Parts: sequence; structure tokens; C-alpha cells
Amino acid sequence: IQIENDTVKFYLPFTLQPGFECMARTSIPEDIHSPIIPLLRYIGPSHLVRLISALLCERRIIIVSKSITRLSTCVRAASSILAQGLLLWRHIEIPVVPKHMIKHLSVKAPYLVGVLEQHASKLKRIEGITDVLCVNVDTNELKTLNMENPRIMVPDMLKKISKKSENQVTAAEMLANDLD
Repeated sequence: IQIENDTVKFYLPFTLQPGFECMARTSIPEDIHSPIIPLLRYIGPSHLVRLISALLCERRIIIVSKSITRLSTCVRAASSILAQGLLLWRHIEIPVVPKHMIKHLSVKAPYLVGVLEQHASKLKRIEGITDVLCVNVDTNELKTLNMENPRIMVPDMLKKISKKSENQVTAAEMLANDLD
């Protein structure tokens, strides 16, 4: 809502704008209807912003929970966050990784996966697993796993980053600068 000269303007989300129902079904992400509120309640706004940052930077993200229902709901909600902007997660997305597949999380491609807490202790022992953001939705904790510089790999969009004298800037730093 924006108020200018006694005029109230409402900005509607894309899905509520006229003509949305006329769009081809193939161009609308399937996760657009998944609720994001449960994830917001579990991790809060500041951690949600950090998770969005990791999603936009196409990082490896593992969501951890004791409950299989909560886990799959939160993974779908994280994907739904991108879908609200009509963006698609075109990488690996597995709501609940089976126990025998956890060893394959050392893959170098971006992913968004859920791991049950009882299997999460195995993550540290996986050889070659790097640059991972782990989000525990039960305890509301964000941890990194073998990430060299978390401030650059997953920028906190709520904090201003200091300007460097070097002209070289990573994509994550550009994103953080654009959102300041």
C-alpha cells in the first residue's frame, strides 16, 4: 500500500492481476499454491530472508526436522517462495531424502532437500560435501556445512555489506548490493 496525495494505491500480486487466469498452465510454477506460512512460523522472518538469499544464489540447502510431514511441507514452502515471483527451482528438489541416498548429497549441483533429524548426524561424515546451508525448522537454527565464507556465499539481505576496494564482486555480493 502506498499513499500519495490522498490517493491509496494497492499493488496486487501477479496471481491476482487481471489476465492471470489466461496464462498457459505450463508457464505457472506448480508450487505457487503451496503455503509458505508454516515455514515462516518455524524459522521466523530473519532466517526466512537468509533462506531466500540462498535460494536466489542457487546454493545447496538442506532442511532438517524430526517430523516427515513438517519436513516435506517446509521444502515445498521454500520452493513456493520462488514460485510467488514466478521463478522455478530448476535444480534437485527432494522433500525427504531416503536414508540410503544421503551419501549422494556431496554432488556439486544446487539442491533443496529435506533430511530427517535422525539422519542429519551423517551429513558431517559425507566426504566431499561443501557449501551447504542447513536449516533446522524444529530448533530454528541456520548452520553452514563446510562453507568457506558464508557472508559471501549466502548474503544476509538485512545487513549492509562493507564496500571493498577491489573491483571484483561475486554474484552473491551483487545481489546483496542490489537489495540494500
